[in-house]
Amino acid sequence: MNTCAPIVVFVYKRPEHTQQTIEYLKKNDKAQESDLYIFSEFQKNESFAKDVKAVRDYIKTIGGFKSVTIIERPHFYGLANSVIDGVTSVFEKHDRVIVLEDDIVTSSVFLDYMNEALDKYEHTSNIFSVTGFCYPPNLMTIYEEYDKDVFLLPRASSWGWGTWKDRWLKNDWDVKDYQEFYNSQELQKKYDLTGGDKSRMLIKQQTGIVDSWAIRWDYTHYKNNAFGVFPKKSLINNIGLDNSGSHTKNLKSHANEVSYEKPSLPNELIIDEKILNAYRAIYKKGGYVFKIKQFIKRLFA
Repeated sequence: MNTCAPIVVFVYKRPEHTQQTIEYLKKNDKAQESDLYIFSEFQKNESFAKDVKAVRDYIKTIGGFKSVTIIERPHFYGLANSVIDGVTSVFEKHDRVIVLEDDIVTSSVFLDYMNEALDKYEHTSNIFSVTGFCYPPNLMTIYEEYDKDVFLLPRASSWGWGTWKDRWLKNDWDVKDYQEFYNSQELQKKYDLTGGDKSRMLIKQQTGIVDSWAIRWDYTHYKNNAFGVFPKKSLINNIGLDNSGSHTKNLKSHANEVSYEKPSLPNELIIDEKILNAYRAIYKKGGYVFKIKQFIKRLFA
């Protein structure tokens, strides 16, 4: 497919972060070929009104894309509802999307990579998403002998990601099998084998302790025995791990160095057990226990 996937960006109350996100995105060669949709959240309370206005004033000045469509929320949606509604609405016109939040800066090859990956793996039924994110080396080491530029993980990333309409529509946002899941330690352990304490996060979501679209999107991957494609070198960095966001504390130790080399994409991918074990080990390193818990919360916000 020659048409670039539309880019969907969710913004709220961080004008400086939003500007960095957009300016880095504009450095991509594919930016001028891409339609940009910006969903601007309404303030949760009056103390955020000034910053929300600053963001809205800025996004009205954005150029450098094929088109720019701005959707200003008339009331507070919350991140989960905003992402679910926003991505679903864009899928009414398109069959694939690339999604960013207002704290993701990208490599200049990010859009090229994402569009190529969305083309190449569109008909690979067990791949549900692609991302430009890779865990930083202090958390996960890819063994030197691994000779591909991308790999599969049994998870969805919420940082600089893309998917297709047919996969997105498989989401069960109500998690209709939740009661069975909640009553079964076996099912919870099986889900947690895909990395981290995902069961705990899903239970928190369904009991109203957190409001997460991402854990439900990840659960959709799990229920469909599906995977996400990750690059060996990260093409994005989250600049929101600085106490500025609504869903995280200071996690600068999780910052990434961004690669400017476009990954080469193999026609076929299978799970690599060594990489899978390295990924699982992230959540077992005692020295990182607190930070990892915060990291997971942000990933599934």
